[in-house]
Amino acid sequence: MDKKCETCGIIFTPRTIKTKYCSRECQYESYRKPKVERIKVCCEYCEKYFEITEYDKSLGRGKYCSRECKDLDQKEKYKGESNPMFGKKITDKTRKKKSDIMLKLWKNEEYIKKRRKGIQKFVDENGYYPGSDEKSKNHRKQTMLKKYGVEHNWIGKYGERICDKTTIEKYGKSTVEMLSEYEIKYGKETDIEKIFKKILNDLSIQYQYKFRIYNKDDDSFWYREFDFLIENTNILIEVDGDYWHGNEKIFETLNEYQLETQKKDKIKENFAISNGYCVIRFWGSELKKNTEKIKIELSKLIRENGQS
Repeated sequence: MDKKCETCGIIFTPRTIKTKYCSRECQYESYRKPKVERIKVCCEYCEKYFEITEYDKSLGRGKYCSRECKDLDQKEKYKGESNPMFGKKITDKTRKKKSDIMLKLWKNEEYIKKRRKGIQKFVDENGYYPGSDEKSKNHRKQTMLKKYGVEHNWIGKYGERICDKTTIEKYGKSTVEMLSEYEIKYGKETDIEKIFKKILNDLSIQYQYKFRIYNKDDDSFWYREFDFLIENTNILIEVDGDYWHGNEKIFETLNEYQLETQKKDKIKENFAISNGYCVIRFWGSELKKNTEKIKIELSKLIRENGQS
């Protein structure tokens, strides 16, 4: 028995009793037709007209044509005391709950992929990473100046900065101390540091790894870190990579980076001397080729300075 197509209205012979359309195109077209009657409303932000259902309107939806318009409008409306959360304090319980939710979310692989995709899309469209443009940087500076009187919470004397005060209050340590402890505990040792540690252990020499001298005179820097301190002596040991520190026995002409590193090494060494220490340096190539010779030199140094 012939039927009338529910989309285009032509008469056709259906393949089965349930067939409603004369072709697949008509079937797909029917999916695109609104199943519920719609009404036109005006966006409260951009004032463009768009369509919504009566049901959505009854629920208070349909104020904005897009999420972007909603965010922009509420950003303007909910400033200061107009914000529903203005003056309200979040309880520790609520803060922990929110923290746990975010921690779980940040470990979610799907969320990580989605976030990376969003960032990459932003970079492709704008040519820079979110928050790295001059306008964003300046906005952050102005906010910090208004709230704390400094452009960045890392500005100031080490140990007395805003970020240090927060972590000291919470953890009993400054941010740099926490970061440095993490690096010592989880950081990667260099090959020559491992070799020198073995030499010290073979000779039963007591030492401190990654020893620091703190700067008490000014706030130009907080501390300088040295590879090893031989305990009960004033000897500091630096094991230097041949390339990174510019071994002139190997490199006839040093590049800009090597020259700059040597300059920094000299400043660091003078700082140690001014604090009553002496600095002994061993090249990585010497440690790898002449381990026994290094052991003899080191033993002699220890005897002269008397480690107990």
